[in-house]
Amino acid sequence: MPENTVTRRVPVSLKSLDIATGTWTYTNTAGLLYLLKTATDETSVITYTLPIPRRSDQFGIKLKFIYNPIRVTTASLDAAPTSVIYRNDFDLVVAGASGDVATATVETTDNGVVTLDANDRMLITTVTTPEWDYSTEAEANYTHSLSLNCAATTVVRIYPPIVVYDELV
Repeated sequence: MPENTVTRRVPVSLKSLDIATGTWTYTNTAGLLYLLKTATDETSVITYTLPIPRRSDQFGIKLKFIYNPIRVTTASLDAAPTSVIYRNDFDLVVAGASGDVATATVETTDNGVVTLDANDRMLITTVTTPEWDYSTEAEANYTHSLSLNCAATTVVRIYPPIVVYDELV
């Protein structure tokens, strides 16, 4: 059976983002959806599950990038954003059986500081060494955590992130 690699680009719903710290407002302006954080001196941590399906007919996936469209106004961030991707594997064989829940950090790099300029920018999280993940377990998934260290007067917009991965079918 021939194998084909298909690149997928999947947007993440803003409503699926888990905001651990910081006050954000879901905003819809003329069809443009974004999360808005008004001026507060704090670090916001936003975490979400990456929408990468696990199907029985796929041979594997290779996570490549997460594009985080963002706009910073009024004041620059206090520090460069940090981004971490985790691979979560739930090795639970049957109900009631013992198993392991393991999380591994996926090595990534970011493309630098997002500064004040009132323009939309793309914060790109790149998987440093993309590797094929051949697990077909429905329980295995990836999560992404983004930390933004905002100054007292920083205003931030986050648009829907886009996950890019290859799928081996």
